[in-house]
Amino acid sequence: MKMKSIFWSTLLLFLFVACSPTSADTDSVAEENTITETAEENTAPEIEESVEEMEETEEIEVVDEVEEIPEAEVEEENVYADLSQEEKDEALLTAVRDDDLAAVQALITAGADLDVIEPAVGFTPVTISIIRSNSDIFNALTQAGANISTIDNQGNTLLHHAATTNQVEIATVLLADGEIDLEHRRDRFGFTPLLAAAFEGQVEMVELLIEHGANIEAVDDWNDTAVNVAAWNGELAAIEKLIELGANPNVDNNNGQNALDHAKNQGHEEVEEFLATLIEDQ
Repeated sequence: MKMKSIFWSTLLLFLFVACSPTSADTDSVAEENTITETAEENTAPEIEESVEEMEETEEIEVVDEVEEIPEAEVEEENVYADLSQEEKDEALLTAVRDDDLAAVQALITAGADLDVIEPAVGFTPVTISIIRSNSDIFNALTQAGANISTIDNQGNTLLHHAATTNQVEIATVLLADGEIDLEHRRDRFGFTPLLAAAFEGQVEMVELLIEHGANIEAVDDWNDTAVNVAAWNGELAAIEKLIELGANPNVDNNNGQNALDHAKNQGHEEVEEFLATLIEDQ
């Protein structure tokens, strides 16, 4: 009886140890470790290969960026560099007429003559830039050393052209140069820059020129003042500004006509009315 009890106790203990969770878990962990190691061995070459491919791709992209060359810019510079001096000069005149700032800058670098003259009218590149109201090209040319004291075939200075087209910014640059002649007269009409501005009704330019010392009573070849030529052309605003700044509206020209006479003869009724009232008040 006692032996049977010992036998059953031993059997129960053996079954308990065999079925213990620790034993099962140990086997499972060992198995998982084996699987993991196998997976790592199988995937490691693939990962390394992918990394190598990515590094090669990045290297190729960097090389491509370094080798990229702005072909258009190089080509443009080479074209101008290969031109003869005469071709460069003609190209510069064309570029200014076309308002092509990039070409102007490239031609300046290539050695084009900044003071090349169009034979028919005597315009230089800087003259054309003023007529076309292109301050960017004007600045590029003058900063590169273009002559600002040129006179065209009609006797116009650069200041005449700026005054006629009301290029206040450009005129300010010109007036900063001590050699600019405020009283230079055009051959055709004998206009000073102030007379040219008044004739075209450029009020801002009239004021700017007088502020810089222009003679408000300067006359043309017919002895007409700025008020007279403005009246002849019907420019009331310019007349008002000139009167405000002290101009005399009663100056007779060589034919005995004053501003009021010009306004009547040209049919500028508004100007005629203003001048008639002004004279009556005096």
